[in-house]
Amino acid sequence: MTVPANGLAWKSKLAGMTAELKNLSQNTENEFLSMGKQLQAFTEIFNQSTFSASTIVQMMNADDRLTNKEFNHQFEQTYQAVDQTIQTIAEKIPDFSHQTQSLTQELNQSKNNTQRLLGQLDGADHYITEQCEKLKKLSFLVTPEIGKIVSTLQYHDIARQQMEHISAALVMIDADLSKMFSGQEEEERQILHRIARMIELQIAQIRNVLDETTDATKKISLYFQQIFELIKKQTVDANVILKKAQAGCNVFSRVVPELETLLDIVSSSKAIAMKWNHATADEAHFSELNRYLQAVEAVCQQSLASLQKYLADDEAIIHSMNQLSQATRQLEQDITQLINNLQFDRIIHSELRTTNAELVSMLKEIEPILPDITADDVSLLKADLEEWVQHYTMNHEREVHAGVFAKFFQDDKGPENSPSGGNKDLGDNVELW
Repeated sequence: MTVPANGLAWKSKLAGMTAELKNLSQNTENEFLSMGKQLQAFTEIFNQSTFSASTIVQMMNADDRLTNKEFNHQFEQTYQAVDQTIQTIAEKIPDFSHQTQSLTQELNQSKNNTQRLLGQLDGADHYITEQCEKLKKLSFLVTPEIGKIVSTLQYHDIARQQMEHISAALVMIDADLSKMFSGQEEEERQILHRIARMIELQIAQIRNVLDETTDATKKISLYFQQIFELIKKQTVDANVILKKAQAGCNVFSRVVPELETLLDIVSSSKAIAMKWNHATADEAHFSELNRYLQAVEAVCQQSLASLQKYLADDEAIIHSMNQLSQATRQLEQDITQLINNLQFDRIIHSELRTTNAELVSMLKEIEPILPDITADDVSLLKADLEEWVQHYTMNHEREVHAGVFAKFFQDDKGPENSPSGGNKDLGDNVELW
């Protein structure tokens, strides 16, 4: 038997395919390492958003924070106290009825303004707290999806090993081609049959990697899409919460001048009392009235102080809401970018299909020149192929090998240590994991 004329061309192709598989393994490893780092970054941002949501809930539920309902009650009491002040002045000092009537009109206008403003906040505190609790619940839904992606990333190590095993087989085929130049016809005949069968095995293994790549891509894309939808909802909710809080803060800022108006009314009442005292010199009644006015003034100042504290607390809450909103927007942008930049599927399919096509072409060139095979050749070939099973580390590879082996030797059940069945889920790689 003579050495095939295109034997050297085959060796050159095998060397090129081996180099391409090595580069492919490295490129996919780099992409998956990058994906792992991005997932870690996502987790940190995600934890930050969850923490911000929890912080907001704690602030909203703080013991010293007045609710909108409590503010309404406090303001109502303050207005009643000021109104009673005006009525007392009008009763005790009827000569200043024109001024007290003017103060009453001013008070009623301020009261109407405040009630209108506070009416805009009806249920706002409850709404914000409820929405933040919803964000926390969404967080609990995102965490398992991240875990699923981390689990699916095992595919990278599985695919890397499979490509290394295919490369090792191509190296062995190359070594067999070199042996064919020995000039021993019997050995050349056995080698050529082994080369043909090993090429067919690698074609099957490549197709298996392509199928697993498609499966892993679908899973990873699905999990990222599910995370994206959850984060997108978080972003929308966080923005709504932020706008609601900012609107509330704006309302209370507009209530401040109304409370200051009450203080002005009390000051005007004190001025009327002072004029009355100068006119009547009734110190006893004036002292009693003045103490009452001071008490009402203290009530107004207390309400104003409560409101200013509320506004200060709201600044901290809005700061946390801003962090929450920014974190969710950043997550949404990053995940969108990652989904759009996923390349391992395209890279693996492109490279492996090229390698597969070249191997198919080589097999078509070899099959027509295969010499008749003897019984001894069959026994040696079966032994060689059974021994090659030891190179595999995953059940899928053994299953593929067993299927091709059975086709070669239909009277044989395949290598003894190949599994009788298998789970197509990535998790059955018990030897590796």
